[in-house]
Amino acid sequence: MAEYIEKRKVVNLLIELENEFQQFKPFKGFEHAMYRKLCEAKIAIGKLPAADVVQVLRCKDCKDWGPGTGDVPICGETYEPMPPDGFCSIGERKPSADG
Repeated sequence: MAEYIEKRKVVNLLIELENEFQQFKPFKGFEHAMYRKLCEAKIAIGKLPAADVVQVLRCKDCKDWGPGTGDVPICGETYEPMPPDGFCSIGERKPSADG
């Protein structure tokens, strides 16, 4: 499963780096110093903890989502009306046509 981090923490980190860059004056090796700082940023971002997220499945992609009464599709697990862009964490993906 993919890892997600909080955008606010990354933005704050980049603001700190920008403030450090503002202290630099063009000098021989400036590009190397910038590259090094960006490498440090990559390492620091990699150390940020993953956000607490859970994988979800959109109803339109679920094997249990389908026609209900009238034009309102329902969830075969909960028997509740569900829109195509609804989601949950218990659904199972429909089998794909290509196997």
